[in-house]
Amino acid sequence: MVFQVIKKASIFGIVSALVVAGSAHAQLLAPTAKPKKDHETGALLQSPPTIQFDEMLFDFGVIPDEGKAVHKFYFKNTGGGTLVIKNIRSSCGCTVPALKKREFAPGEGADIEVTFSPYNKRGLKVQPIHITTNDPDNPVVKIEIKALVEPRIWVEPAFLQLGQVGKSVPVTKTIKIYGRDPDFKASLVTVTNPEAITTKILGNGTEEIDGKTVYFTEITVTVDAKNKVGRINESITIRTNDQKKPRMNMSVIADVTGDLAIRPSRLWVGVLQVGQDFEKSFVVMSRSGTPFKIVNVTQRNASETEIEFDIQELDSNYVPGQKKYEKQDEKQGGETKPRVPSFGYTITLKGTAPAKLLPFRGQVMVQTDNKDQPSLSIPFNGTIRPKKN
Repeated sequence: MVFQVIKKASIFGIVSALVVAGSAHAQLLAPTAKPKKDHETGALLQSPPTIQFDEMLFDFGVIPDEGKAVHKFYFKNTGGGTLVIKNIRSSCGCTVPALKKREFAPGEGADIEVTFSPYNKRGLKVQPIHITTNDPDNPVVKIEIKALVEPRIWVEPAFLQLGQVGKSVPVTKTIKIYGRDPDFKASLVTVTNPEAITTKILGNGTEEIDGKTVYFTEITVTVDAKNKVGRINESITIRTNDQKKPRMNMSVIADVTGDLAIRPSRLWVGVLQVGQDFEKSFVVMSRSGTPFKIVNVTQRNASETEIEFDIQELDSNYVPGQKKYEKQDEKQGGETKPRVPSFGYTITLKGTAPAKLLPFRGQVMVQTDNKDQPSLSIPFNGTIRPKKN
């Protein structure tokens, strides 16, 4: 009796051990993909391909802005069908060479080599790479590289966008060029148009940035008030004593405005029905209040519509942005000074919406007797819809 109990216990133990061992072995095996059925026929389909990467993100850490950083991402087809790499698309700053082959049998894999160029970059950069495949569950896979770029030399700000600059008032901005060597400094600054831009080196100094000591030269950049009206798009070259990066370039962009201005800068005629009359106005004015004359007003590309223009002189108390012409004083430097009386004209467009459902747009050309601004223009546009029944 005792033997039978022991025998039963032994058999039970052996069976339990086999069950446990089988479970452990099953856990080590890669999971088998469940077969899928064709939606139309219901027939079992071959196990689909599956793309699997060893890693989805690689961090280069802190790198200089010199040379290139390279990393290989390994992928493998862990599915049951042939994996096809249809396309690899990298973002700006990364390059990926073409794969030697694009089809991979189950169990096959390859490296995708990603090269990151940190040139002219600064700070934390995360660049994605998108891989398009025939994996039905993961048709587009995104892998990423990450780096904290520490440039050897950089300029703050990276470029000067000054916006509108008055023709009669110079505008000066300060920039700094930074380096990491203790003896770093800028020695010379040149510009592509000395008549438009002047510069001056102020001196050298040190700063703490991200816990590190850096060295800089301070420079002023002035847009000359005697420029002609229009856009300035020039380049500044800063020469330094750094042997690896002896010079840096930066852009200076500004729109030099004259005394005459158009308000608003663009005219919206509105949503019009075919054949509907319209009337819209804009203002041409002198910022300084200097009298001028309008010689002629014409239309250009007005979508087969003849437009008439009514020109009326502005009230001297006109204030831009106000509906009423109320005389106001201006505060400048804490003092209240009388506002310069306005001088200008209100130009009203009068016309009829075209009979065709065409894009309704054009330009109004204004000729003046101002020697610096003999011609001004304002675009206009609207939407044409059929007549309501």
